[in-house]
Amino acid sequence: MRVRVVADSTADLDPATALSLGIEVVPIYVRWGRRVFRDGVDLSTAQFYRCLVRIRSHPATTQPGLEDFASVYAAHGDSAGIVSIHISSRISGTYNSARLGAEAVGQQVPVAVVDSGLNSCGLAMVVLAAARMAGEGGTLDEVAAEARRRALKRGWWGCSIP
Repeated sequence: MRVRVVADSTADLDPATALSLGIEVVPIYVRWGRRVFRDGVDLSTAQFYRCLVRIRSHPATTQPGLEDFASVYAAHGDSAGIVSIHISSRISGTYNSARLGAEAVGQQVPVAVVDSGLNSCGLAMVVLAAARMAGEGGTLDEVAAEARRRALKRGWWGCSIP
């Protein structure tokens, strides 16, 4: 059993990379008018940019709900634990939904939820570092500590949230 890493889709991870490193991505929701899409599932990056050019209205996003996270966590109940790393809580409620999802699964699986303080490329760097450590056999505490350590060093890649 190994530690699993979960991230939200704002990390903008390439699906093949996420799959190869065993990273589970929980999509945020993108709303365009009355239509709602799951980022990276119902709406690819290429489709998003095509719509951005063609549709006059601007999209809005919303965080995944606690049930989105709870179902992902419960599906990995046989793991050594889950480190769930997310977009800055200063710009999204995703971290809070992940925390509530972890509370909902209770003792079923240990979950460490990490507020990266970042978005996009910065978040991706933290998630990739944690996934590599998990792949090398890191414990739940080690992988969570690595994610938190990397998040605190966010300035070196220039993607931090002011």
